[in-house]
Amino acid sequence: MITKLKDNVPIQLKDNVQTIGAGEFKAKCLALIDEVYETGKTVIITKRGEKRVMMVPIGTDLNSVSSAKTLFGCLRGMIETDMSDEELMSPAYYGKDWDQMFDEKWDRVEKENAEARKSEK
Repeated sequence: MITKLKDNVPIQLKDNVQTIGAGEFKAKCLALIDEVYETGKTVIITKRGEKRVMMVPIGTDLNSVSSAKTLFGCLRGMIETDMSDEELMSPAYYGKDWDQMFDEKWDRVEKENAEARKSEK
């Protein structure tokens, strides 16, 4: 089973992102343009606390910068695997395997609880 990032797309790190308000951006716009160009950082501009615009340097792979408003589906198409849909969706344990695993865990929990009750007395 081979799992990798599609097209080796880099994931942008959060420490390379700066968030500023629109008023501050207006005052520092030209300096921020130079800073983004020189450092490669991303600047997110907010208006009344709501994210409105993202400034990234030219040449940035825009597929690596998530514009999704929710986490659901934001990684769609980013991972390739040789597993079929059936293999991905099937449970990891079947029948006896599941029952045996559950029974072993249940026995271990009961034993730990009994030991804890003894130590309390």
